Amino acid sequence: MQTVTFVPTESIKALAEELEASIGTDFGGDKQIAVKLHMGEYGNLHYLRPPIVGRVVEVLKEKGARPFLLDTPVLYGGPRGTVSGYLDVARKNGFTPETIGCPVLISDRYVTVQSPLRIGSIEVPRELLEADGLVVLTHFKGHIDAALGGCIKNLGMGCVSIETKRRMHKVLPKPVVDHEKCTQCLTCVEDCPVKALALVDEAITLDQDRCWGCGACGEVCPEGAIAAAVANLRELLAEAASIVLAQFTAKPTLFINVLLDMTEFCDCDPRPGRRIADDIGYLIASSSVAIDKASMDLVNQQLGRDFFGERYAVNPMVQLEVGKSLGLGDLEYQLVKVERKKS
Repeated sequence: MQTVTFVPTESIKALAEELEASIGTDFGGDKQIAVKLHMGEYGNLHYLRPPIVGRVVEVLKEKGARPFLLDTPVLYGGPRGTVSGYLDVARKNGFTPETIGCPVLISDRYVTVQSPLRIGSIEVPRELLEADGLVVLTHFKGHIDAALGGCIKNLGMGCVSIETKRRMHKVLPKPVVDHEKCTQCLTCVEDCPVKALALVDEAITLDQDRCWGCGACGEVCPEGAIAAAVANLRELLAEAASIVLAQFTAKPTLFINVLLDMTEFCDCDPRPGRRIADDIGYLIASSSVAIDKASMDLVNQQLGRDFFGERYAVNPMVQLEVGKSLGLGDLEYQLVKVERKKS
């Protein structure tokens, strides 16, 4: 059973104090440490705050490390689809070398990493592979396609190329309808979050351009008439995350989830929706599965219900269960609550 440290406060100082105790000497010795994060879409006011990121960077530097922030261009249109456009958005959102205290890197220099998993080979940033260690810093929130916008998604979608993102969204999860089983009940049409399904000429049809591969249609179909061609997006996220982390088996890794200012939708959406819960604090762990499960549990406990299972049309546990099967950690964990004075 893995330990998840819980710092129940919004205090950046309290986070730093716990990180100083959690980050071992493995991160020191002039090692170059990639800090993987999402720097937010321009117009979204609920992304991970630069002062939090800056304090994490300071702690790493105090340990002797040479950290740098890392993310990749996005699949969809907009300024963050290019390196220069993303850097401009990062600057507008407060992420610069001057404000954070380390280099800010948006990478489109990829290396192909082979894999026997269903996702196949993926393209990973060269700078990530060359790093001496990895800190995954995640703003936890909801997500319209994956239900959980946590550490696994930060790794599985944020650490791959645009082409790999496209395959994960558009090719491998493509829904296939068994028209002999289908009764045209329209459950899939009603529950599709992006309205990619429709009844045309007495048959369910798919709009390929709209579909993002979440797999909701297959999960809600009462007849079991729809399945992904290869795997749904949540399964592919976990597979991609496992491939990325496999490159760090001999290097130090640490996962930090920030449970503050949590919203219904992703930081990549300029309209992130309403806040889903009151601020909870920070989690620190050595397992991506355990930290995402603990994050989900803390939100659900505060709300007194299975928020993620009820709010989104997909099962939020899928990426965690696949992650566990791929060696990313356990679903059972010990939550260690650290009480510190607010400052």
